[in-house]
This record gives sequence, C-alpha cells and structure tokens, in this order.
Amino acid sequence: MTEPYVIYNGTDSRDIDVIVVKLPDLHRAPENVDLLKVKGRNGRLEQADGTCDTYQDSMKINCNGRTLREVYAWLSGAGWLISSDEPDRRIWVSMHPQAKNSRFRVNEACFDTITVTMHCQPFRYFEPDEQPVTVLFSPGEIQNPGTWYSEPVITIRANGDISVLLGQYQMDFEGLTDGIVVDCELQECFTLDRTQLMNTFADIEEFPRLLPGANFIQWSGTGVVESILIERRCRDK
Repeated sequence: MTEPYVIYNGTDSRDIDVIVVKLPDLHRAPENVDLLKVKGRNGRLEQADGTCDTYQDSMKINCNGRTLREVYAWLSGAGWLISSDEPDRRIWVSMHPQAKNSRFRVNEACFDTITVTMHCQPFRYFEPDEQPVTVLFSPGEIQNPGTWYSEPVITIRANGDISVLLGQYQMDFEGLTDGIVVDCELQECFTLDRTQLMNTFADIEEFPRLLPGANFIQWSGTGVVESILIERRCRDK
C-alpha cells in the first residue's frame, strides 16, 4: 500500500520525512445558489449563477522529528496541493496549520502531530495540465475532458479585424498587428508576451468557457488568422 503523502508548492512530504496521518477529504465544491421566495409559490426557487464557492478542509501530519518552525515554514501562505489519493489533480489552497493533539519525544527529537486547516478553491485542476491545442483551420473543434467548464487562455496570432466564435461565445478584435492573448479567468486581454493590456482592441461581451466535451471554434473577418492556441485549464468540481 502506498504511503500517504502530499505535495505542497512543489515540496513532497516524503522528501522532508513528514508523515501524513490523515489526508484531506475529497470534497465536491458547493455551487453558489440563491433561494428566492416567490409570492404565491410553495417552497423556494433555486437560482444558480454557474459559479462555485470555496470550502474548508483539513489534514493531519506528524512532524517526525522536524521542528514546528520548519513545518510551519513549509505549510505557509497559499499554493498548489496534490495528495496521494488523487495524484492526477491539484487544488489551490491557503494553509492555516495549528499545533494540536499529542506531542512526544524520542531521545532528543520532539514529535508533534499537527492539524492543518485549509481554505480550498473550488476546482481540482488536471495534473499535469493538458497539452495546449493549436487550431490552424476554421472551423475546428476543441475537447474539454474535464467535468466542469474551464476558463482557458486563448492566444490568437493574427492581424487586422477578426471575429472568433468559440462555442456560444463571440470575440471581436480590431486593428491587431501580431496577435492578442485572451485570459478568460482574469477577463483581460494582453499582448503576445503578456506584458501589456490590449482590452481596447477587443469587444467581448462574455469571456468564453470551454464546456465539457466538444467545443466548436471558427473565425471570420477581413484580417488574417495564422493560428489560435488554447490552454484549456481542464478541471473537475
């Protein structure tokens, strides 16, 4: 049986001789739903906005002779967490370790059991990321193997005026000289090197989402499209 472990911000608990006593639970992130009271209607009307909330989780570790200062230094701030029961997914967490439970000594070494509380962002991203997809011809198709919509990064190498339709989402661009990067999670547009904003070159009513399964893509306009590269950011809820 595989020894339980976690990898946090690139550091593996096994590499620093920390023992994982209890792994984090595998939660399903709660959806944001408003319960509306409608006059003349029994019960409440559920209205979801398609987003999910953060949730709290915890794990328990034994410092195995490491000092609390060393472990606290490792489990600080926020970062990506991978656990041994789901090594092909990662979640973004902020850590709040606290010394609880037992403490015992073996010779001069002090062993502490620590309960670590984590505030988890709702999605479990693929680990490693799915390879970006390059589309050279219109129309084309993009697959999202995740079970929840993703918010991709779309790199469009093009010049002139073009319109891109990804699924049900339309993006219009004017006056491109070499291209534009659309970050659908940040809801911002950048130069190809991602150092400057290019929002004034874009008309996007709603930033695209890649729905689970196949997503249709095509473009049109008087400009010329060389290629469209999509970093899918696939994820589960």
